[in-house]
Amino acid sequence: MPFRFQLQGLLRYRESLERREEHRLRALHHEAAFVRQNIARLDAIETEAYSTRNGCMQELELRGSELQFSLICSNERKQVRASWQVQLLEVETQALEQQKKLVIARQGQRVVERLRDLKLLAYRQEEARREQKRLDEVFQQRHLRDSDG
Repeated sequence: MPFRFQLQGLLRYRESLERREEHRLRALHHEAAFVRQNIARLDAIETEAYSTRNGCMQELELRGSELQFSLICSNERKQVRASWQVQLLEVETQALEQQKKLVIARQGQRVVERLRDLKLLAYRQEEARREQKRLDEVFQQRHLRDSDG
């Protein structure tokens, strides 16, 4: 008789739950990386604009309206960066919560896997006992047959 784990459906559910939680965590990590890249690009643009603006000011090549426009753009970039920082913080907070959910899902799966392993061990031990009993009976029958004959 082959081994049959009665909670196999629960184990499959726990495995799918763990995969789902892993997928959600990966998505949050990707989102956080995307926001970080945007912040880095914006920082690079701001650094370049600052260098250009300062260079032009030192050479007196920048008119007042250009300087004003450059400063307005710089302020806009700072506001965008601040909103991305807030978004990054939110995503990282969600990722931490998702990590906790993943740990719980993994623990649930490990519990069912351990139960399955224990049941399988018990099944194999019982199978070994039955086989030994069968061999003992065969030996005993041969022994009785040999002693009678």
